[in-house]
Amino acid sequence: MSSEPKVAIYTSAAAASERDLALSATLQLPLITAASPANHDCAFFLRYEAAGLTLYQNSPGAPGGLCVNFDNSDLLRRVSDKLKQQNLIKAVGLKGQTRLHILDAMAGLGKDAWLLASGGAEVELLERSAIVHSLLLDGLTRRHGQPTADSAQRTAALQLMRLRHADFCLIADELPVFDVVYLDPMFPQTHKNARVKKDMYLLQMLLGSRGCDEQQILREARKHARRRVVVKRAKLSPYLAGERPDIEFKGTSNRYDVYLCSLAVNQSDQVS
Repeated sequence: MSSEPKVAIYTSAAAASERDLALSATLQLPLITAASPANHDCAFFLRYEAAGLTLYQNSPGAPGGLCVNFDNSDLLRRVSDKLKQQNLIKAVGLKGQTRLHILDAMAGLGKDAWLLASGGAEVELLERSAIVHSLLLDGLTRRHGQPTADSAQRTAALQLMRLRHADFCLIADELPVFDVVYLDPMFPQTHKNARVKKDMYLLQMLLGSRGCDEQQILREARKHARRRVVVKRAKLSPYLAGERPDIEFKGTSNRYDVYLCSLAVNQSDQVS
């Protein structure tokens, strides 16, 4: 197995700030204080900027930085554009006035969790990568800019999200039962999609394939889901652990596979 890429905390200031020092201590990563990180051998570096904590690949021609931002115009558009008709919302069964308690077991950058919370769900997020967890935590807790028409809605959604740094399979026995367990295993790289989205590309370069035992993940998810397990896949990817779902919601580039749980197989929970 290849070693993980070297990551550092970078600041161009003459002296590191308290938050730089705190992040370096929390992540156990070296701190670079220099005019440029180009002369250092780290493959990636984290840097606090006006927009928030940002991840960069330290190589010529690398894409721009990755920062978790829930003011993102694309996210706000998805929330305002018929949210209840989106496949993710349909897949988890988010409808009516009932508040679902959802476990996002592989939170990543938190975009799907934020959409679910914007739809009124209470979402518990788990992220096993300490670096990705730090990026997401910064996005969840950062004070945003000037109030906008979307500020109240964004704040309400963020208050429904709780983040924990943990590996789902390692702590599954500690977890309660949720209405829905949502799984988003990172899509494997292909020649067609490796550079399509900057965020996904940088995460793939940082984390690699994040190989996992698919059968164990699906088994644990079923044990902790009262109504359904939902798995996000690339549109043409095989089923998780080779198991055909009860329902599929297909989009242009991905799909949501729904595994109904025994407590939910009744007329009221079926999708027409």
